[in-house]
Amino acid sequence: MQEHRSGFLAIPRGIPRGGMLLALAGLVAMGGCASGSYRQPLPRPLQAVLGPPALPYKLSGSTATFTVRINDRMNDGTSWRGSGAVFLGLPGGITPQVEVANAPSPLLFMVASDGTWSFIGNLNDRDSVGHPKSPCHLSYDCEFMDVPLPQGELFAIVLASTGIIAGDLVDAAIFSHKKTGTRDPAYQAFNATLHQTVEQIVPSNTSDERRRRQRPFPIVTMEDCIGVSCTLRQSIVKLEMP
Repeated sequence: MQEHRSGFLAIPRGIPRGGMLLALAGLVAMGGCASGSYRQPLPRPLQAVLGPPALPYKLSGSTATFTVRINDRMNDGTSWRGSGAVFLGLPGGITPQVEVANAPSPLLFMVASDGTWSFIGNLNDRDSVGHPKSPCHLSYDCEFMDVPLPQGELFAIVLASTGIIAGDLVDAAIFSHKKTGTRDPAYQAFNATLHQTVEQIVPSNTSDERRRRQRPFPIVTMEDCIGVSCTLRQSIVKLEMP
């Protein structure tokens, strides 16, 4: 299926961004977290910038369980678009626009320090418009088990919600294995690349969203989130290590 622009959750060709829309997608809830990944290299690899990892504890070959709780609504107060419900209305007040109150359908992506990213799920399971199905369809809570942690001092997560037309960015955050801050050159380089990654995975479709994404992504010390909930911008994340 061709698309308007490159992007993992981009709007497919032929589906209008505005105007009258009547769409129905019967997405089926998927239990658990399936295997499979998609990796795409990004420009400007960060290996030379980040250097070898200096970890306070051994993480080689480790996995983690990510438990997420997504806010009831997006930061702008609108509802998530996690289901294939019916949307009716024309913009500009021509006809009433109906907001369908939907829960999100979470998807998780991991971003390594060398700029590659992987989708945590089964790429063979797609909805009616070609987006990957969420393991927690129409749910504010989701548990992603046995997620391989990227090697290196820094890595990132991208939490998105699939929708009937396009996806929504829930959160993107950089995780560090040691205490650091936004003045760290390694963080600044990775933050710049992460903005490119997020745009590839969940393209921004409005000017307001593009402005919102100009902010630096938060950085979290991993130890602070193991067994404890860490608050991001639109979600709460907790890690469990085996």
